[in-house]
Amino acid sequence: MEAKRGSPLLLLLPLVSMTIIFFIHGCSAMGEEKMLVGHGRRKPCKTIVFYLHDLLYDETNIKNFTSVIVATPSWDVKNKLSLKFFGFGEMVVFNDPLTVGRSLGSRELGRAEGFYFYDNKKIFSLWFGMTLTLNTTKYNGTISLAGANHLMEKTRDMPVIGGTGDFFMTRGIATIITDEVQNSNYFRIRVDVKLYECY
Repeated sequence: MEAKRGSPLLLLLPLVSMTIIFFIHGCSAMGEEKMLVGHGRRKPCKTIVFYLHDLLYDETNIKNFTSVIVATPSWDVKNKLSLKFFGFGEMVVFNDPLTVGRSLGSRELGRAEGFYFYDNKKIFSLWFGMTLTLNTTKYNGTISLAGANHLMEKTRDMPVIGGTGDFFMTRGIATIITDEVQNSNYFRIRVDVKLYECY
């Protein structure tokens, strides 16, 4: 059926076209705004600083260890960190305390649960996968981190890939600084978490 000049169909065509154009423009503008707010923000929406204490199991700390070697290469002793090939191939499971201060006896904020493995034969380098469970009057929820941790660098950044509770679907960065190392069975790291997506 052919539309006649001045028919309602011809009058609707420009209106429908304009609606589609405005809709497409609005969607792209919303996407740009979300990108600017979510990824261009200069200041974090939340910051948390704490200390993580890792006490690796050996014969001297049977009562208070917080981590244990669960996998080793064939040349290695299972309950002691090997310096051969910079620990390459060793895997550790941990449930470490998170404290407000540097002292292991300072107020506990929660626990860090997960694993790390030594992933480089030429330098001390770990790959972490962990969940930080915080349970305080200020924060209640989890923050998930995953990534490389090159121990010889002064500061290392690890991505925050999500969370639950007060940290639902959060994103950000955790800056890690080695604060103390004692022998091969204790280390303390300072963790400075900056969250850039908070819901």
